[in-house]
Amino acid sequence: MDSRSFLEEIVVEKEQLLESDYENNCSYSDPDGMLVSFAQRSGSYTMAYQHFHNFYEVYYLLGGSRYYFIKNNTYYVKAGDLVLVDKRELHRTLETMEKFHHRVLVNVYDHMIQERSGHFTNLLSELFREGSLILSFTGADKEYMDDLAGRMYQEIRQKKPGYELQVRAYVLQILVFAVVSLICVLALRPLAKTRLGGAKKVATNADRIIG
Repeated sequence: MDSRSFLEEIVVEKEQLLESDYENNCSYSDPDGMLVSFAQRSGSYTMAYQHFHNFYEVYYLLGGSRYYFIKNNTYYVKAGDLVLVDKRELHRTLETMEKFHHRVLVNVYDHMIQERSGHFTNLLSELFREGSLILSFTGADKEYMDDLAGRMYQEIRQKKPGYELQVRAYVLQILVFAVVSLICVLALRPLAKTRLGGAKKVATNADRIIG
């Protein structure tokens, strides 16, 4: 096992341990490697390690706030923000003064859906064409994202027949909505203002946030 894989296992194990402390937290994984994880935390929590992995990370904040370190910068993330982290991009999340957050995290692989049309691969390519990004949703768009997350949460908790397909369908809806939203934003302002450069940067080094 290489050091990167070992570090990934440490991070995942710590996440699962923390999630077990809260009754409302739940997660789902499938044989293709997709993971959907809901976590609500109060109190101090900062990820111990910066890490990266060979899948895309989709992180939607339902409540509270976080600092999100990606590559070389740290960004302030609030409820309604969707963070999309590219493969092999160094990242971690850190606590804010609020010390509360409620999020859903999805790990997505290129091979998650095998279909001859190539639509799923094209979808991911469009989203991550220029690397990681943060999309901020407000108003009706935020309500739509919250509703998708809520429906996905209920499917995972209730585990009714066919829920696995429903969970995957909601993940796809989130990704499609992200692409549509990105295209709409790009029509109004340059790419440089839309990608991470347009998010609220709070520091150039994550350690300055916590110490």
